[in-house]
Amino acid sequence: MWKISILVLSIFAFNSYGAESELSENYFYNSGFDSTTELSHFIKELQRDVSTGNRDSVASKVSYPLAVHFPDSMLGINNSSDFIKHYDVIITESVERVILSQSLQELGRFAEGVRFGHGEVWIGSVKRQASDEYKIKIITINVKNGT
Repeated sequence: MWKISILVLSIFAFNSYGAESELSENYFYNSGFDSTTELSHFIKELQRDVSTGNRDSVASKVSYPLAVHFPDSMLGINNSSDFIKHYDVIITESVERVILSQSLQELGRFAEGVRFGHGEVWIGSVKRQASDEYKIKIITINVKNGT
């Protein structure tokens, strides 16, 4: 039941308050994103995918290799197959809750990218080569307290 409540709240936060219209189109520029609208769409898709358990689609939104940090260890994820294999260890209930409840207005903005919650999930603009266009991807996940 809490998953549905959080999903409804996150959809309400994005749609009812017109997140893109409240923030300028270049609000996240210093965090590496050219378009607030593009970042908003990525977050909405990520929230939809996590709420429906679409592991393949969540895995496609990750930059590899991915470092998943736990309080006492780190897990290296090399590709989408690894991510899907370890999905339940990575996307714990607390990480899921943070993703689903994150609003665009409350993202932490940093030069490295944007931070969900207290740093459980980081999203950045990723280029493989200098000539590539950037892609928005999950760049780090921090699983706190092993939950």
